[in-house]
Amino acid sequence: MRMDFLTEALRLFYQKMFVKIKRKEVTREDIEIVGYIDSPFGQIPQFKAQWLNMEYQNELIRTYTFLPRIVTTKAKNRAILQLLGYEFRDKEEIEQEEQEIEEVTRAQDKITEAQLKKLYVEIKKYAERTGKDPEQVKQSIKNTFEIEHLSDLRKDEASELISKLMSYQPKNKEE
Repeated sequence: MRMDFLTEALRLFYQKMFVKIKRKEVTREDIEIVGYIDSPFGQIPQFKAQWLNMEYQNELIRTYTFLPRIVTTKAKNRAILQLLGYEFRDKEEIEQEEQEIEEVTRAQDKITEAQLKKLYVEIKKYAERTGKDPEQVKQSIKNTFEIEHLSDLRKDEASELISKLMSYQPKNKEE
């Protein structure tokens, strides 16, 4: 489990601010981020209400002080849940992992440069055989596969499309 110190501090700070919002001690506009400033911890947000900047820096120091304890507690809880057979990851962590897997899979399945070149050649030949505009054919393919660019096709989709374009023979001259 990776824990980003600045993100954790901001999360804790916002939790406290939302309690203060409910008590009407601050407004949502006060906690609006208007920029970022450099600090010993890195780039930190600058809030619309100036007094909140100091309060946030105090939260950073408190979080930094308790960071080892926070990480240890989270690691212990994670280990216990894992031993008991329960889901030990946070929802955000699960979503992030799924996105990473999807990105890797997409990158592996992405059309190759050679396939893309072959596809353009076959689209041109298909357009000549059918008397259609190549741009119309490309747009039709994009619409069919619901993609913005032909380079967004997967390898298997591109292979199937290339073979269909190659094998297409019009039945008569009007097609």
